[in-house]
Amino acid sequence: MKYLLSAFITFFMLSFAAAQTYNLQARVDGFKGNRAYLIQLKGDQQSVIDSASSLEGVFLFQFSASTKPGVYRIILGDEGNSNFFDEDPQFFDFIFNNEPIVLNTSFSNLIDAMNVLQSKENAIYYRYLKANEIYQSKMSRITPLFTLYKPENPFYAAVNKEFAEIQTEFIRFSLALIKELPESLASSVIQGSLFPVIEQPGTENEMKTFLRDHYFDLITFKDQRLLNSPVITRVFMEYLGLFRDPLLNQSQQEDRFIIAINQIMEAASDDPKIYDFTLNFLVDGFQRFQMEKVLVHIAENFIEGGCETDSKKLLQKRLEGYEKMAPGKKAPDILNLDQNGNQIRLYDIDRDYTLVLFWASWCPHCAVFLKQLSIWYPNKPIDLDVFAVSIDSSRFAWEERIMMDNYPWINIFSGAGWDGKAPREYNVYATPTMFLLDREHKIIAKPTTFREFRKEIEEIEARKN
Repeated sequence: MKYLLSAFITFFMLSFAAAQTYNLQARVDGFKGNRAYLIQLKGDQQSVIDSASSLEGVFLFQFSASTKPGVYRIILGDEGNSNFFDEDPQFFDFIFNNEPIVLNTSFSNLIDAMNVLQSKENAIYYRYLKANEIYQSKMSRITPLFTLYKPENPFYAAVNKEFAEIQTEFIRFSLALIKELPESLASSVIQGSLFPVIEQPGTENEMKTFLRDHYFDLITFKDQRLLNSPVITRVFMEYLGLFRDPLLNQSQQEDRFIIAINQIMEAASDDPKIYDFTLNFLVDGFQRFQMEKVLVHIAENFIEGGCETDSKKLLQKRLEGYEKMAPGKKAPDILNLDQNGNQIRLYDIDRDYTLVLFWASWCPHCAVFLKQLSIWYPNKPIDLDVFAVSIDSSRFAWEERIMMDNYPWINIFSGAGWDGKAPREYNVYATPTMFLLDREHKIIAKPTTFREFRKEIEEIEARKN
């Protein structure tokens, strides 16, 4: 009987916990729309998870006890995704952390007018957001003054003093909020958003240099609940922005980003899941821009940290592929049939240089590149052949494109799209992807545009002369 009673109590408590819900009630004065949409935020990803009817600007959402704590977003609109992705939506964020929430605001000024009637987390959070708006406004007005006044100008000292006081006051206020509710998610959000005090203001470049060196002085990422928020990715994107320079070529820009990545991974190292999340975020971003020097650096220096998850194993496999296909490594051989049914082997090409090109008939960037290459190819200044590998799934589409454009080089069809043997061995995730090989089939460059390809050829010509 005692065991039956204990089991019943356990079952009752679990059932109660599962059934427990928390309400978010919000009133938005001046909102004339019919619906509000609840958005889950995870890094830079957004997904609609619920919607609610609005009655004179009042709407209600319900959260179960199993809902993950995090920063969520309410988007105010009438027609769902199509409406607020075609236009700039009105929205406000809030923190859910297993407590009821009652909010009241105005559609014309969602943050400044926000009144948190119930929720300790959001009371702290919105005090911070309002103070941050004032802080950003003051900083945007005072910072340009340093370009107008030189240090020897008497007014410079007064501006410098005010500049320091604005920063110090805001950081002191933020730290006081953290102490009010130290274990809260709101405190972790604030702690993950603190900028350092710029002690010696100067030119824009001088302030950027200071921020690159001190950006993470006050920021900490130890709370896994931040994974369900935009905080981590926003901070890292802003930090990477300090290293972006439009005057640099891609290789030089990648060198700058590598410096930033070292700092980012150190900042993410306090928690293994945050470390793992950061790795995936960086790899996805730099893969889209085909910055393989950066990806190889990540593979060589950071892949061993973090959690042993399936995601981590897939990431490791991807990064190992970039490392294997880095400049200086020998490219894998490719054996396949050309459009005439002849068996062609990459290693049989007897040329000083070979451009291995992965492309597809449906790829608009490939069409532009191939047209430029077709014009350049008949008068090529070096002993080079092109070995073009199609990742089309349709042989008909491939043959039609070759026949229409009459590409004057070796054309082969891998036959299995992205899953073909050659795309997998060459770690191809985008088109066009290029590998410039020497006579020994070693990779000497991986240009991403026709301009970069021409530059590599010009450098080869210069070395020959």
